[in-house]
Amino acid sequence: QNVRAGMPADEARRAALRSFGQIERVKDDVRDAWLSRLWETVAQDTRYGVRNLTRNPGFALVVILTMALGIGANTAIFSVVNGVLLSPLPYKDGEQLVVLRQQQPLAGVEDMGFSYKEILDYRTARSLAGVVEFHNMWFILLGRAEPERLSTGVVSANFFDVLGVQPMYGRSLQESDDHPGAPAVLLLSHKYWTKSFGGDPGVVGQVFQMNDRPHQVVGILPPVPQYPLEVDVYMPTSACPFRSSQRAVDNRNFRIVRTAFARLRPDVSAEKAHADLSVLSARLQ
Repeated sequence: QNVRAGMPADEARRAALRSFGQIERVKDDVRDAWLSRLWETVAQDTRYGVRNLTRNPGFALVVILTMALGIGANTAIFSVVNGVLLSPLPYKDGEQLVVLRQQQPLAGVEDMGFSYKEILDYRTARSLAGVVEFHNMWFILLGRAEPERLSTGVVSANFFDVLGVQPMYGRSLQESDDHPGAPAVLLLSHKYWTKSFGGDPGVVGQVFQMNDRPHQVVGILPPVPQYPLEVDVYMPTSACPFRSSQRAVDNRNFRIVRTAFARLRPDVSAEKAHADLSVLSARLQ
């Protein structure tokens, strides 16, 4: 106010110090008042909470368990985020892996999936060394003590070659497994193999019934993160009754494939691949 009234700044400062006292002393007084009030409030709340909890021990137990579960859940969520999103996945040359996505911006569709014919189109892209597909189905496995409903990854025959993952036991999927009418085969995930077969490698070669067909186990995967989804078993596209149907093979609008990814050629940058695929997608439109 003194400065606004026309008093010089130095004189106004001296007048304020005369009125309020030394700045550090004022700070100490304010700090003491706030801290004493804070601790007084905390002490009162603590005494009140303890009295209420001791009157109702059952409620106290529920509160303690709820807090423990909440802390545990947050820890588990961070562990998943850290393991899946923050840490690099242990795939060979992971920086060369790219996810493909088809969109319909005018319709507000961010991910429309792929039809089989569109997958074939993307395989013609010069910038990509391999394009593989994945979708998830649930099938009933017969031939064990009880029928099992298994989460099944339906994939291209070179799916694990593109990821750079080799089975622990047996073999991976082969191109011949993906031919129409080929004998149906299965790859077991490491988690399912350990849980259901006790880690017995002797399951390789065994035959089980699925979709009214015999399916032979040809390999067991190592304990690596599964992309894009954790499943129990994997089968080639030819073994899936939906993906191998004539409708899926011939119809461009039957977009059963939910995920497609590829590996960039060693001499191709992500920007160059994007430009290449932009030309291809424009042709598809």
